[in-house]
Amino acid sequence: MENEPVAKNQIQSAPVSEVITPETKKKVSPWVWAIGGCLLIVFLFMIVMGALGWWGYKAAKRELRKQTPAMKEFQQKMEKANKESDEWEEESRSTRNSMPDETALPELK
Repeated sequence: MENEPVAKNQIQSAPVSEVITPETKKKVSPWVWAIGGCLLIVFLFMIVMGALGWWGYKAAKRELRKQTPAMKEFQQKMEKANKESDEWEEESRSTRNSMPDETALPELK
């Protein structure tokens, strides 16, 4: 059989006795599995936190849209209160200025 001519399109293979068989596989270190497991947990945690952050962002944006009219009303009320406060401060200042000075009052004995 060794002397038989080989056709051009025929694949010649090595005899069975010469085929290299793989030796037993090395076992993977437990440290590789531990580190891989920890990295998987960290990766899953990051995905969950990202999803929760995205959900929280959307929920907050939705609530802000609901609260916008109330916030505008509150802002208008605060501006009105600020104007009233300024008016009261001005009235108080004018009242203090119209009072006589302590040094101008005679001492009461």
